Amino acid sequence: MFRIGTGIFSDKIKTETVDYLNTLLDFSMKNLPSQHEEKPHICTKKGYQTYDITKYLNDSYKKDLTKRYFDIKDLFYMHCIHYYPNGYQHLHDHAHSEKYSFVAYLNDADGDTVVYLKNPLEYKNTKEYRFTPKKGKIVYFPGHLPHEGLLTTSNKRVAVGSLQRQEVG
Repeated sequence: MFRIGTGIFSDKIKTETVDYLNTLLDFSMKNLPSQHEEKPHICTKKGYQTYDITKYLNDSYKKDLTKRYFDIKDLFYMHCIHYYPNGYQHLHDHAHSEKYSFVAYLNDADGDTVVYLKNPLEYKNTKEYRFTPKKGKIVYFPGHLPHEGLLTTSNKRVAVGSLQRQEVG
């Protein structure tokens, strides 16, 4: 584990998990519509996004994704994204849905993930943490932090997960 600060940390997932997630993504791309085709408001641009895939994950894969930091029951939603060249993810957060988020990289690519401590549209010079996609790296961060996926020139592939459902009162 590599702790970065402010609740942001990274680790590695097993090759078997990466391979399985890539297989799920490939199957979905060949056989199912992309989520953004039916929901154009989602943040993924110029990419294919699966629907929730948690029901296709056995406990071994869930444990690898949650590591020792979370219980497998904390993983309540997950989707995969294949970005086409010039694909990206709009700035957004998950403040009203989850306490923690993660991004697991399924290949080496460009198009860093950037996590901000405050919304950069509201606060100039806010602290940011950049993560370059490396196959097998997983990055966890508090869901309320604004984040985005920068433009990729390659076919970046990621798995994005939601941990610890946020109770909205």
